Amino acid sequence: MSQLELSGLCAQYDGAPVLHEASLSAGAGQVVALVGPNGAGKSTLLRCAGGLLAPSQGQALLDGQAITALADRGRARRIAYLAADTSVAWSLEVERLVALGRAPFLQPLRRMSTEDEAAITSAMEAADITHLTGRRVDSLSSGERARVHLARVLATGADLILLDEPIAALDPRHQLRVMEIVRASARQGAIVVMAIHALDLAVRYADHVVVMDEGRVRAQGSAHEALTAELLADVFGIAVDGGLKPSAARLID
Repeated sequence: MSQLELSGLCAQYDGAPVLHEASLSAGAGQVVALVGPNGAGKSTLLRCAGGLLAPSQGQALLDGQAITALADRGRARRIAYLAADTSVAWSLEVERLVALGRAPFLQPLRRMSTEDEAAITSAMEAADITHLTGRRVDSLSSGERARVHLARVLATGADLILLDEPIAALDPRHQLRVMEIVRASARQGAIVVMAIHALDLAVRYADHVVVMDEGRVRAQGSAHEALTAELLADVFGIAVDGGLKPSAARLID
């Protein structure tokens, strides 16, 4: 059972501090939602958790091992990262982009295994994009493209899934669909850490909510513990009578 430990993380861009002593802990089967206004440090925290940015202070550990110390291939097998920018540089077919999720497992000059192909098919089905097979990624809508990139992440079968605003470009139905996929990934044993602006969906789907502001963790715990009326007013500048409640919306088959 995997365990993520982020302890006292500080990070900088071009010498400017952007993350200040941020800490969180998450285990297999958990969905962690990072919430906060733009510029709060959510993306930076995700990059540190993925080994894409070395913290200037503190530790990012996966099962007790420093994430930045993992070999590139080993890290790519265990950690899957979805950036907020889903633009693509090449006009790949959908299934070929999803197959990139299996790249860390492929041996040089070897064809994909039956296991690789099954992982790709399963990921495309989970992301509801099988009907896009054969389409070029650059011909898709932003919402379709977001789900293709999510399928790429799922195809990895990683222990730690890091998602930066995965529902930002989606309509309400597909927002719910993605959140159901996220929840299912956790049930299968993954740790999922995601930055999200939709507070109602964070309340509904996350086991642990981390509220960030100006590069600092302001509160964390269950949604009820973290998203208090006082904190919502202070961090987001909004008033919520009676507290946030999970949305009553559901998917219609």
